[in-house]
Amino acid sequence: SSPTDIPTSSPTEVPTDSPTAGPTKAPNLLYCTDSTTWSAVKSKKFNCAWIQTHKKKQLKKKCKLSGKNGRKAKDACPLACNEKDACAKPKCWKNGQWEPKKKKAYFKKCSDLKVGKGKEKKKILCQRTGSHKENGTKVFAYEVCGKCGHCDKSSGRKLTDIFHSRR
Repeated sequence: SSPTDIPTSSPTEVPTDSPTAGPTKAPNLLYCTDSTTWSAVKSKKFNCAWIQTHKKKQLKKKCKLSGKNGRKAKDACPLACNEKDACAKPKCWKNGQWEPKKKKAYFKKCSDLKVGKGKEKKKILCQRTGSHKENGTKVFAYEVCGKCGHCDKSSGRKLTDIFHSRR
C-alpha cells in the first residue's frame, strides 16, 4: 500500500510498507507568510516588503537584520528571504479576496497589477499591505497576488490556508 495524503481525519487502517529505503522528507505543512508588523531596529521602513525587493547578493545580508524584539528577518520574512526549507510557497488568492490597505483609483485588487503599469510601478505596488476581504488577515500583495510572482498560481488559496501562517 502507498502512503496517504496528510493530514488524514483519522488513522489509516493499513500501515504503509516499512522500512523505507532511506529517510523521507516531511512535507511542508505551513505556508510562508511574512510578518506585516516586523521591522529592523534601524528603521520602520526596513520591513519584509523592503527586504523582498533586494537582489540575491544583498538578500543574504538583509535577512540577517534583527528586529526590535530580537527576531531575525529570515524568521519574520521567510518568503522575502527565500527560506524554502522553512515553509511552502503560499498559494495565490483568488482575485477580489485581497484588497490594499490604502486603495488607489488604479490599485484596488490584485488584477489591477497589469503588466502595462511598468516594472518599477508593479514592484512598488506589490510591496503594499492589505487584507483578506472576509476575515481581515493582513498580508503583503506579493504574498497573494499572482502578478507579483511570489505565490503559487496552481490554484486559489483557501481561507483555511491563511491560518497556518508564521506570524
